[in-house]
Amino acid sequence: MSRSLLIIFIPLLSLLIGGCKSYKVLPDSYILQGHDYFVNIPRGIGVYLGPEFLEEAALRDFRAPLAGKKLNAKQTKILSEIGYDRKSYSVLFKSEPHSPISFFAIANSEPQSKDGKKVQMLNTSNLSQNTSEAGNWHYSIHRKRNTVFYHAVLPISERLFGEKYVGLVFPLPANEADFTEAENFIKNNLSELNADKIQHVLSKTVVGKCAVDPENEYYHGYIIPDEIINHKEYMLLAAYSPVTDGKNELIYYRVLDPGLSMGAFRICPGEYILHYLTLDGEVRWSSTFSPIPQDH
Repeated sequence: MSRSLLIIFIPLLSLLIGGCKSYKVLPDSYILQGHDYFVNIPRGIGVYLGPEFLEEAALRDFRAPLAGKKLNAKQTKILSEIGYDRKSYSVLFKSEPHSPISFFAIANSEPQSKDGKKVQMLNTSNLSQNTSEAGNWHYSIHRKRNTVFYHAVLPISERLFGEKYVGLVFPLPANEADFTEAENFIKNNLSELNADKIQHVLSKTVVGKCAVDPENEYYHGYIIPDEIINHKEYMLLAAYSPVTDGKNELIYYRVLDPGLSMGAFRICPGEYILHYLTLDGEVRWSSTFSPIPQDH
């Protein structure tokens, strides 16, 4: 059973890491600048945000634009009116006032059990369906006084007994009810799903194929010093390429389970900085390296 994502609010911390930042949204969730996803580790759920969510203009006092806060009464009520069963979902995040987009997200609490017993998150047969080149999604529109709520269901995974659905709700002023931004957000996520990117958010090579020498495989093995290893919490391992403007470029990253201290990853030729950091962005250990070519 996944851990509850509703009750505990963790203050967002941040650290400037050569131009790259990581923000904890909940104890086991984060967003990492350069990766452009919200990631929930226990569920393996990723929501593509886009680079604008962690641009300097979207930050205020280095606070993340998303937070793991409990929904207010108005937000909970609109979910009930849409048709969500309160026992069937957990909160992923809600946007802060300085977020580029105003919205909040929930996910089904549990996939269908093998004995068929489950509380259905939402009956989508009652919703309209939108069609685009990126894919199709179910949606509904709800009007409450001076606010219009655009609601959509994003199918992260429809694998039997492993279903993962994200419900997104975008509140808009009734006199400015333009759904273009919300629908573009959905389309971008569907494109990422079609490219199979969201399925692998816990470990990711951010850049493309090696441009310098694509014929050779380069691996870098790492060992975290014993006195630094975090045995209680998830950590991030991130490799950056120094660039001339002072903002390091994220090349590779992965989530490390508590206590994990060694491993290896493939990377292109070059000079890199390796960070072992908390979900808050605190660097616990750092080293520089150049990958060594391997014989075929």
